[in-house]
Amino acid sequence: METFEKMIKWFNQDKQYNQGEIRRALKLQRGLVRKSRTEKSQAGFTLIEIIVAMAIASFALGGILLFLVSSIEASSKTRAMEEAMENARFTMDDLAKRLRTSSSVKTENGKIFFIDNLTNEKRCYKFQDGKMSLKKISLKDLLDQGGSGWDWYIFNMFKDITSCADINNDQEQELVGNDRVGVEGKFEVVQTEIESDNPHRGFVRIIIHLYYNKNSDSPTEKSEVHLQTGVSLLDYERENELIN
Repeated sequence: METFEKMIKWFNQDKQYNQGEIRRALKLQRGLVRKSRTEKSQAGFTLIEIIVAMAIASFALGGILLFLVSSIEASSKTRAMEEAMENARFTMDDLAKRLRTSSSVKTENGKIFFIDNLTNEKRCYKFQDGKMSLKKISLKDLLDQGGSGWDWYIFNMFKDITSCADINNDQEQELVGNDRVGVEGKFEVVQTEIESDNPHRGFVRIIIHLYYNKNSDSPTEKSEVHLQTGVSLLDYERENELIN
């Protein structure tokens, strides 16, 4: 009987011992799991994760840069065209005012030559190399260059200037067009279709074509504007009274 009680007591102690070991093992396992999770969270990113993140950032940055470049280009195009149109309108208005009282009007190959009776100048406007320019010469300029004693010779020389090719003046003034905006155009002298004592009564048609990035294949990268005006002439073949 005594031996049986000892066995029961030993069994209960062994059972408690096993349960304690199980608890300690579970606690140790939980601690290892927590440690593993902490170490994993502190380990950083892997190489694949970094490459993927860099690729996504590159695509996003590329889209932003493309948008910025397009916005800057559009703004530059708008400013350049506005400046060119302002210069073209001013030039057309000034030219029309001078042509109304002019004489000896001649046009050829994108050029117009006439005598400006307001300033006693011979003027040549022309379209060439993507720009509109002006060459002019006056009797006063020739007299100042020739000095005294050459007046009759200078008068005859001024009278012989009858076209753009005769104006040997290196001071050519660019009126419309620059490195970004090109210019094309033409001048047309049209005779008025009415019965009149003067067969040379008519008007001049001025046509200016402005273009930005003309050779581009993309419609969004180029721009074009057409300007046109006309001015009446009383007698476009009348000679200047000053030189007769």
